Amino acid sequence: MIRSITILASGVGLAQVITFAALPALTRLFEPSDFAVLTVFVTTVSAALPFICGKYETAIVVAQSEHEARDLAALCILISGALSIVLTLVAVAFEQPVNDWLGCPQLGGWLAVAPFLVWLGAVTAVCAHLANRRTAFGWIASSTVLQAISAALVSLLMGLFGIGAVGLLVANLVSVALGAGLLATLTRADFVQWCQMRRGTLWSTAYRYRDFPTYNASSSIVNAVGLALPVFFLSHLCGSDTIGFFGLAMRVGWAPLALLSNAVSQVHLNRVSEFVRSGQSALLYLMRSLAALTGIALIPTVLMVGWGPVLFSKIFGSDWQVAGEYVAIMMPSIAIQFIASTLSSTCCATGNNRLAFVWKVLAFLVTISFFLSIATGCDPQEILHRFAVINSCLYLLYLAVIIYAVRNPRPL
Repeated sequence: MIRSITILASGVGLAQVITFAALPALTRLFEPSDFAVLTVFVTTVSAALPFICGKYETAIVVAQSEHEARDLAALCILISGALSIVLTLVAVAFEQPVNDWLGCPQLGGWLAVAPFLVWLGAVTAVCAHLANRRTAFGWIASSTVLQAISAALVSLLMGLFGIGAVGLLVANLVSVALGAGLLATLTRADFVQWCQMRRGTLWSTAYRYRDFPTYNASSSIVNAVGLALPVFFLSHLCGSDTIGFFGLAMRVGWAPLALLSNAVSQVHLNRVSEFVRSGQSALLYLMRSLAALTGIALIPTVLMVGWGPVLFSKIFGSDWQVAGEYVAIMMPSIAIQFIASTLSSTCCATGNNRLAFVWKVLAFLVTISFFLSIATGCDPQEILHRFAVINSCLYLLYLAVIIYAVRNPRPL
């Protein structure tokens, strides 16, 4: 397991180093309003991505046979393609009203491009789970690094030519496309074998793993929209500069934790699935992982809470000190969310999808109720202080749900 985490973490770590190395230049080439457009666009894509495959991609790792795993991969590609077409039609029909509500007219026609990026993200997720099943973690790491390099280079090039927000959007599109293409190439053998084998089992496999779309996908819709609410409402309530500062704050706040989050999460799903299949308890393993993640999260939390504004001002320029103030407010909440999110695949691996669904609905209702109660023109820092407290409480509850799930595994 340590070797697997090391491989993935090395890829993510190198990607983060590349991204961080480019950020000081990018914050001087682009305005906060440009970063605001990127933040809203990426958040829109991220809100749709978790459910675009019906969560069948998660079942690829826990599938009982290679035949079923390939069926699930093919099913994900078909579902995501169909849903992306529907989302494109919706985006075209409601482009202007959505842009007006978000207070982000610079987004323009790019809202209609978002479903294509969602589909590319789906391809990446499916291929990453196939690689995970084969413990080919180096493939996932390579894709992550390629995305970081291409995003940084294209962004810098666009910034030097003064292209503005569109340059950041183009860089995002190019990087996602290259990452998806690399993983699709590396896992193409699985899709070739699926095309050659008997495909009459596709729908029976879909039915066997129906709990994933029934509970995981529906809960992912709720969870993804809930995670996007802060960006959407802050954009609506406080304007583009605020969301630009918030976007950079969240990116930097998450960066040191993302070094391990994705890596540990994918390996964790594989490891807990093995415990469940063998009939062993994964509780001790979970508690050790929880303790290790807590220790890791403390380091950036103390750093950002104590010196966030000063560090942001020196590294990214004096114009971005406000972003440092935002990350100092949000960092404790980010740390708790990181721990719970990294271990959240426990519910899937132990067959407790319904329990996770209940928490996600609760979190969504609490979050949207909070933002609906805020009037336009409120102080952004006051909003973030209150939201940080609520978000921390919700994710502490999620950790309790995860511990219950590993104590009480259910048959898939």
